[in-house]
Amino acid sequence: MDAFNFSLEDEDAPHAPLPILFHGGLVGLNHVATPDWYSSHFVRKAYDQFLTAAAELIIEENT
Repeated sequence: MDAFNFSLEDEDAPHAPLPILFHGGLVGLNHVATPDWYSSHFVRKAYDQFLTAAAELIIEENT
């Protein structure tokens, strides 16, 4: 078969997962008691790569 397929290791391929990093502080996070939880360092660190990659995919799809 001569059909094209992305490599499993290709991080730019459509099947590549978007990273969400784990941090113990995310477990049991009380968002009611901490109204600015989303600006804490560990939340930003955990979701930064995911949000950047997701935004790039969304913007690229809509242009």
